[in-house]
Amino acid sequence: MSDTLLAFKAGRAHRRPGTNFVDARPEKGAIVLTNGEDGLLHFMWKNRTTGNVEEDLILFPSDASFVKLPQIGDGRVYVLKFSSSDQRHFFWMQDASSARDEEFTTNLNGYLEDPDFTPHWGTSQQQPQASTSEFRATQEQINQLAAILGDAADEGRSGPPGYYLYPLVLLNTHDFE
Repeated sequence: MSDTLLAFKAGRAHRRPGTNFVDARPEKGAIVLTNGEDGLLHFMWKNRTTGNVEEDLILFPSDASFVKLPQIGDGRVYVLKFSSSDQRHFFWMQDASSARDEEFTTNLNGYLEDPDFTPHWGTSQQQPQASTSEFRATQEQINQLAAILGDAADEGRSGPPGYYLYPLVLLNTHDFE
């Protein structure tokens, strides 16, 4: 039986091929770090709706790090990057509060560096608070939203449109290589 070392709510995000855009996926998920039955460290993404593990990566000490993307500003998008390859896996925090993001990240990186790491809980200094930042949509985002809402109105729907709006993020890939 595998031992769960760490788990927290996080969704997956995917980079659009040939671009620096990352699209957050809507599925509810969790990152789960375990010591597997095979004695290896497993970084898994589990779909919280279906209960299925949809991604299971075997990690070796000091080969990976989980880093917040600074380009996002107030966003909560992270990348799991490897020093032995150019692999990148993107995730976004799904907990309503960001109060424990740093705590989860610090403990996750501690395990990624040393599987015998002892986590430190309750050390987060940040208190939950309302965001004071102002969202400023680009003209392209406004046009995309108008097109989506216009399409829904044209189809004569009486309820909300059947579209999901995903956060779009422009990334400079050189910043996390």
